[in-house]
Amino acid sequence: MMSNDTATRSPSAGGCYCSSTGDKTILNDIIGLAVPVEALIAKCCWSRISRIWSQNKTVIPPGTWPRICALRGEAGPPSKKAPYMPPFTMPQNEEEAP
Repeated sequence: MMSNDTATRSPSAGGCYCSSTGDKTILNDIIGLAVPVEALIAKCCWSRISRIWSQNKTVIPPGTWPRICALRGEAGPPSKKAPYMPPFTMPQNEEEAP
């Protein structure tokens, strides 16, 4: 979903998305779900993206922001995610008890 133009503005391409992209372009990227993954993770970019979203909630289609947030959650570094913990189950009989 990322356009070539958007990709050239990403941090991994040698420049920070939020410092090299105008508010109108960021808004269009939010609407088009075309915000680069690197920008979703970078603290400075996420702050700016969030500010632009909050100032333009009425023009952003419903459901777009939750999808952007979900993409951000999926893109986050694994070290920040909680490890999988299986649900606790009680032993069914005395033979299963430790």
